[in-house]
Amino acid sequence: MWLLGAILFTAGRDFFYMLRIRILTHKKLTWKASFYVIMIWEFASALSPGVVGGAAVAMFILNRESIPFGKATAIVIITAFMDNLFFVVMIPFVFLFIHHSDLFPKGIDSSMPLMWWFWIGCSVIFGITDSSTSSSICPSFKYSSTLVTSFSKAGSIPRRSRFEGV
Repeated sequence: MWLLGAILFTAGRDFFYMLRIRILTHKKLTWKASFYVIMIWEFASALSPGVVGGAAVAMFILNRESIPFGKATAIVIITAFMDNLFFVVMIPFVFLFIHHSDLFPKGIDSSMPLMWWFWIGCSVIFGITDSSTSSSICPSFKYSSTLVTSFSKAGSIPRRSRFEGV
């Protein structure tokens, strides 16, 4: 029974990976091609170290499937971002809906200090994203947001036409 459940969940996960890769490539990949891409990507991720992962192989395989290399790189980066975003969003829900005694081993004297550190960390991380609190938490965050604002405004500088003033 457990083996059947594991097979079903793995097949479901791979199906949604295939669906995600098809959506990100604007359906340039067929179902068969997306199946091959995902299976090779998973195989390469299992064989290579965590830092390298299957990302390089995935970019190469997507490029072989007629996706331009730049777009393949963007797709791999977006999938990594979405994977990490899932954990960042879902972990607080786990701590909200599952009692701390079920999450931490019984050998720990009290798991409440761990919970407090977790929620303090979440508050700092999510508080940094608010521009009004970022300057009060750490001045370097204010500086980095100023740099980002400056670079984003740099693209909107009006350009002079070459025929202007002639």
